[in-house]
Amino acid sequence: MNLTLMTPTSVDQLAYRQHSRESRVSPAARAVYSRFVQTGWIRRLLAKVPALKDLHQVLEGRQVYSRFSDGLQLVPISQIRGSEGRSDEFDAEFHPVKTHTQYRWLRVATARDEGISLPPVELIRYGGEYYVRDGHHRISVALARGKKDIEDVVTVWEAN
Repeated sequence: MNLTLMTPTSVDQLAYRQHSRESRVSPAARAVYSRFVQTGWIRRLLAKVPALKDLHQVLEGRQVYSRFSDGLQLVPISQIRGSEGRSDEFDAEFHPVKTHTQYRWLRVATARDEGISLPPVELIRYGGEYYVRDGHHRISVALARGKKDIEDVVTVWEAN
């Protein structure tokens, strides 16, 4: 077993790196996150927001026989109904549900504030609905900022 001893210097470096990461999160991102999470919590409490669909549950008992790229598209966020594997981390309106997603959400929002280009979201289209493969936080941030569409790379799945 390999144990790493934390020396005062390494603790200081670790604290500096943590502070440095935290300081790169914009105050505007923090404010938007707080409002968006609070809105999601209230809407879920009032039972107005359904759960995000899980693609694996939707496909249960079916065999995917075809997968093909449909290319880069601008997709209305309202047509994105589920997730390939993170349906428990966001509700159907992409409000964060779990606290461990906060730091990633804030970093994505800060990158947007700073004009940093992020890769397109990866979606799977199955049965006329879209499911997120990669980009949950980018979608959530876009919605929190009032965006209606998002740039996506779409893969179409067909199943029997």
